[in-house]
Amino acid sequence: MDLMLQFGYGMMDHCRSLLAAWGGGTVILSPRDLKHEQLLRLAKEITDTPGGAVMVDPQFYLPHADHERLVAHAYWPKDYDSGGFWSGTELTRLLKELLALNRALGCKDFILPGLFAPRVDEDWLARQKQVIEEARSLGEIGMPLLATVALGGDAVRNDDDIHEILDSVHEWAVDGVYLVCEHPNGEYLVRDAGWLANLLDLTAGVRLKGKRAVVGYANHQMLSLASAGATAIASGTWMNVRSFPPEKFRVQYDEEIKQHAIDNCEQNGI
Repeated sequence: MDLMLQFGYGMMDHCRSLLAAWGGGTVILSPRDLKHEQLLRLAKEITDTPGGAVMVDPQFYLPHADHERLVAHAYWPKDYDSGGFWSGTELTRLLKELLALNRALGCKDFILPGLFAPRVDEDWLARQKQVIEEARSLGEIGMPLLATVALGGDAVRNDDDIHEILDSVHEWAVDGVYLVCEHPNGEYLVRDAGWLANLLDLTAGVRLKGKRAVVGYANHQMLSLASAGATAIASGTWMNVRSFPPEKFRVQYDEEIKQHAIDNCEQNGI
């Protein structure tokens, strides 16, 4: 199992230093935390490093997200409509823009966009299939495809939801899965044995289907996924890249973090 770097705000120097020390590695870039020009510049620095490689997480988990840097990227829909987007040309435009971005960055894999699923249902599974089929219709991609599977804490804890995904994965025309899972109750270290067991089951199931399993937003607790055959886990320096809080893609999240920091300073007389 490989260790990848999950990029978070302020991690540019960390990526440069660690890849130089490690003699290579893969960084999963974050449009939420980097402007377009920064993505291009950092990607070039990484791919110019011996053994360095990049991927980019589209972070299309919440189409109505309002984080300023994220929604400023060219691929992000200007006016998302849940009905028209999936039946019209907007999905095609999103995927074409993302493919162009992946090519410009020199990505080794194309992580497809995927919606956050508080629970797995027929609509979510249908959206997954639409994304994959539309991506394949673009023609020669030139890099392996990874389907994003972004799950809420309740979805991971539900045996039926896990089985629904595994029943569908073998039909997905992708090379692997980029798996990101919300921790239950906002915990950093998960104490729910059922959540952990189902994450192991899902990872192992994906691998048994003959596909790669890259688990994002991981912390040291996820080292156990090596026993399930995970291809890689991705982690970073800050807690919000070592767990998956979907609300981080909203402006309110940054404001709450800033207020929390101010409150801590005031309490400590700083």
